[in-house]
Amino acid sequence: MLASTFLFQLARGASSWRLLQALGVWSVGFWVIRGGDILLDSQWSLGFKTVHTLLMFGTFILVALSMTGRTTSSPTRG
Repeated sequence: MLASTFLFQLARGASSWRLLQALGVWSVGFWVIRGGDILLDSQWSLGFKTVHTLLMFGTFILVALSMTGRTTSSPTRG
């Protein structure tokens, strides 16, 4: 969901910035809670923890890129 919204944001511009920001905050919050639970729970296998840790960091990277990649209206030089 975050990846598709991020791509949509790139294609559409700043008009969906609020939606992207809210989704990013929710995604980070989700992975901090869920990822922490997965990493600390001894019930999960190492492979499961590895995959979900990669998904968690991938989400963090996408959120960081989407938050810092906001387009601004600046005149083009030419």
